[in-house]
Amino acid sequence: MRKLQPDTRPRIVLLGARGQLGTQLAPRLARLGDVICLDRSIADLSRPLALRRLLRQFLPDIVVNAAAYTAVDRAESEARMSRAVNAIAPAVLARTCRELGAFFLHISTDYVFDGTLPRAYHEFDAPAPLNQYGRDKLEGEEHVLSSGADCLIARTAMVYAHGSGFANFASTMLRLAEQHSELSVVADQWSNPCYAPDLADALCELLRQRLAGDATRPTELSGVLHVASPTACSRFGFVTRMLELAAEVSPELSRRLTVHRVHPVNSRAFPLPARRPAYPVLDTDRLERVAGIRLPEWDSGLRRFLEAHAAHLTQVAHGAHGAHAARLNAETQRRAAEVVVPDRTEVA
Repeated sequence: MRKLQPDTRPRIVLLGARGQLGTQLAPRLARLGDVICLDRSIADLSRPLALRRLLRQFLPDIVVNAAAYTAVDRAESEARMSRAVNAIAPAVLARTCRELGAFFLHISTDYVFDGTLPRAYHEFDAPAPLNQYGRDKLEGEEHVLSSGADCLIARTAMVYAHGSGFANFASTMLRLAEQHSELSVVADQWSNPCYAPDLADALCELLRQRLAGDATRPTELSGVLHVASPTACSRFGFVTRMLELAAEVSPELSRRLTVHRVHPVNSRAFPLPARRPAYPVLDTDRLERVAGIRLPEWDSGLRRFLEAHAAHLTQVAHGAHGAHAARLNAETQRRAAEVVVPDRTEVA
């Protein structure tokens, strides 16, 4: 990262600004610098060659890539699109960051591993992806690391957030629990579930340390780092804990859940186009050792996810749609004052 003048706020470009991680990152990044939020309408990673010109227009000090093609099954049949977004675009972004002297923070995945080890994976363990999505994300990592850019690749897992339009495992299972009396959930796939606000907090703290140079060993805040919940669970365990927490969080939410039994099943019960790794759990000890960061336990994030959902239900039940919309609009305007969203014509 090029040296900033004293009392100068860094210019930060955030890609994927409207995704479930990007929406959490934007207001947090605004505490660190001047943020330029780019969504797919402006920065389309499926057209990676246009990204170089875009970054050169904004001349950022930091680039955060929270955008990705995450449709794991669809990637098997849309391999060209997946590779463009997950492999080629990060390569272009990293090379441009090297040219500009900008720091590049890139988000990757636990799916670069095949999940066959009987322990959690360290950063130095050899990747061996099982599906197209994982192969493309790994290729993206390799391009970033070989670009010569000052960079950090943050591998994470099973990211989820509350909000309409966000497709994730937690939201899907909560919806199904409101529609069915029984559910079957795979019990042989494990991960470190990561609540998006917690992940955003950790990523911004890493950037803060890079800017301040106050990490234990600043040079280690580069390369690859596992940034996820320090504990893991199976998908079956996640759902059963969700139902337990729902009863604790909100009687109204618990009453809405019609499911009364969850059956653990093998992955073979749900054949899918893309193979999933069984145990791609990430070891996060290095994150704590190098940066002093430890994300909350996975069920802490799940509790707060359910609290957000319950609060939304309460607002709806009390007919507070109008007031809620007004508050959201006010919050949106407040955040807009903190970040810069360029007009589409600026980057045509």
